[in-house]
Amino acid sequence: MNHRNRVTFITNGTTSIMLTFVLLCMLTFSVLSLASANANMKLAQKNVNRTTAYYHAENEANSILFQIIECLDTTAQTNNETDFFQEITKNLQKIPNITITTNHQVQYFVSVEEEFILNITLEYSYWPFSDGKRYRILAWNTQSTHEWDANTPLPLV
Repeated sequence: MNHRNRVTFITNGTTSIMLTFVLLCMLTFSVLSLASANANMKLAQKNVNRTTAYYHAENEANSILFQIIECLDTTAQTNNETDFFQEITKNLQKIPNITITTNHQVQYFVSVEEEFILNITLEYSYWPFSDGKRYRILAWNTQSTHEWDANTPLPLV
């Protein structure tokens, strides 16, 4: 038998093509991994910014709440219920950015981001509630200030 006439299927050209294909696959996967990591980093940064903005708004809302509690505590020494409500209305009007309603409620808003606000509604009373406080939190939530339009296209970038 003559070994020179034997044809081999694996040659230098086949090996080079296979190596080039493997390198292209590795390059493609590394670019996809880099793009995915970059998108995850941007999303994480947006979450950090949003959470930070929310907690700053929460702190501002709590400072306004403490001013309201202080007004309630100082006004609680009045002799009767009618004087209490007259005095508390006068004292609460000194606090900026709050709205006093006719049914003994206080409402105020704190801006979280461009399109979100923190909405707080409190009810106050001359007689303490079951927990011993003269106020009760009725609402403490975020609301969107942006009006939704069904014809607005979504950015998919």
